[in-house]
Amino acid sequence: MIDRNKLFAMIIGIILISAAASYFIINTNELELDKIKIGIIDSGCAINQASSIFEYSVFTTMNNNYPYDDSSKYDNIGHGRYVCEILINGSPNSIIYSAKIANAEGLITYQGLFEAIKYMIEEKDVDIINLSLGGEFFVNTDLMNAFESYASDKLFIAAAGNKGNVGIHNSGYVDWPAVLPWVIGVGASEDGYDRSSYSSYGKNYEGFNVVEYVNSGKINNLAGTSFATPKITVVFAEAWYKLKNEGYEITPEKLNYIVSKSTEFEKFSNEIGWGAPILENIEYAEGVAIVGEDEIDGMDRFIGENWQKNWKIIGDIDVENFIFEGNGSEIVSQFNLIKYDWGKILEINFYSTNNSGKFILSINHEGNRGINYTFNVKDELIETEVLIDHSHSVNGYAHEYGEYFEIEKQLRNEGIYVKQTSIEVTELENYDLIIIPNFGETYKFDKIFNRTFKENIMDKYTNYVDMGGKIILHTPSSYNLDNNKYVNSINKLGGIITENTIKYSNNKMIYVQNLTSMSEFEGVKSIGIYGPEILPINSTQESLGWQMITNNNLRNYLSIGIKCKVGDGYVYILSGSSMLINDNFKNLNDNYDQFIYNVLSTI
Repeated sequence: MIDRNKLFAMIIGIILISAAASYFIINTNELELDKIKIGIIDSGCAINQASSIFEYSVFTTMNNNYPYDDSSKYDNIGHGRYVCEILINGSPNSIIYSAKIANAEGLITYQGLFEAIKYMIEEKDVDIINLSLGGEFFVNTDLMNAFESYASDKLFIAAAGNKGNVGIHNSGYVDWPAVLPWVIGVGASEDGYDRSSYSSYGKNYEGFNVVEYVNSGKINNLAGTSFATPKITVVFAEAWYKLKNEGYEITPEKLNYIVSKSTEFEKFSNEIGWGAPILENIEYAEGVAIVGEDEIDGMDRFIGENWQKNWKIIGDIDVENFIFEGNGSEIVSQFNLIKYDWGKILEINFYSTNNSGKFILSINHEGNRGINYTFNVKDELIETEVLIDHSHSVNGYAHEYGEYFEIEKQLRNEGIYVKQTSIEVTELENYDLIIIPNFGETYKFDKIFNRTFKENIMDKYTNYVDMGGKIILHTPSSYNLDNNKYVNSINKLGGIITENTIKYSNNKMIYVQNLTSMSEFEGVKSIGIYGPEILPINSTQESLGWQMITNNNLRNYLSIGIKCKVGDGYVYILSGSSMLINDNFKNLNDNYDQFIYNVLSTI
């Protein structure tokens, strides 16, 4: 069982809903046992849909860490009713349960979400859970382990999100829980071929693609991946019902493979996955598929470097059935097929000993063509090394395929070796510069996190800087500044602020825009980049459908820069937003790169 204290609420505005608590059965018709049971976890279904919903349940209570009890079991924000409408009309061979986890203001808590999932699975034994919701990716081991344990015989289908105008590898803009490996991520496409502009896509923290299927995201005057998701759930539910009644033994993984064969595409696409599944094409099949397309690695590698790549595998296969061909096979040092209850991950380790040049690894299986992975190894030794240390990111959001992916790629292309890690590193002296994203956290609802702020890490970093090292601390800055732990701990560095780029007044922070007073900021206008944690002054946001409307006047962005002299080294504290990649503000991303180059040039 989950420790409720560890699931202390963090109330957030999520991409379109979730909630938890007391239960109200309103349809007592005898359950038809041969039908597929679907759990809709959302803002509730509408009151006029009651005859089609087997049970309504409510989780939006103070017991689940909501600010007040919202006992209404019906949708009152205009979201869940449309999800329910799609499933009611599209899946006649299903029994539908509604769990309300978004209150009247559209707020959810992680505990509410978890309690709803647990109730749907442990008490109602549903087959599929539809999650037309999403939010930032926060790590809690208890919650993640429990969530994953349910995925062995249950299907989770979730919206990828509506922040699609970002770089492909920036998983910071793909929503949780779609980023989880055992969840089927859904994007939007109006024609089944091209991704809708708002539809998120990208890689998860394991390094493989999140979006596996797409469908139209439109209903009435609304649009979003929230409404594409139930259309995919319809196909899975009806396919499961059909195959089960034909006498086949079906697991979620096998069903995913069968559904992937029903689309019009033979190959996977980064933006739309397998495309839109077609129910009429569903037929039982044995086989295996690699969730991924041909990939050209944008990262330059170096002689003597180790790295790892992962691919999600669906279907029945053993590791000996994979065939590796091409000159890239010379660089493969080890490979393994890791089997989970919910599926498999093909893990390949590379080691570029004395080999350099362009390499292609063809990954095939059982005589069938799979995918090609192309990468480049530079004919030069590593001279400058940068560590991006995510191990102390309190919210656990950052990872190597997330917000710093483009930063790493550009630094590597300049001949700078970059290592991103979420594992605590002890030999800091091996690195010329350390970047620490999300150091400390601005949210006060932090008891849900396993990665709690460790005061003693200040000693480790301080010793590194004392010996001449350089550290960049990059942190969000928009909320709860008085509770920002890294700000409260900065005096422990024992350093002095060498540039007057931030002032204090009555223990409050005054932010400044101009960062050019430091030589390292030459050519840098601002590091306050648009993201979930910060918005421009006077900006607005419409949550229904998550159509973002912002004031794009860059002068209104707030950011800070502090330079601290500690021993023989320096600490740079940058604060704005933790999101560094956004196609709308690439010029600012370039400025951030320039700042890093300027710091490195002084080494």
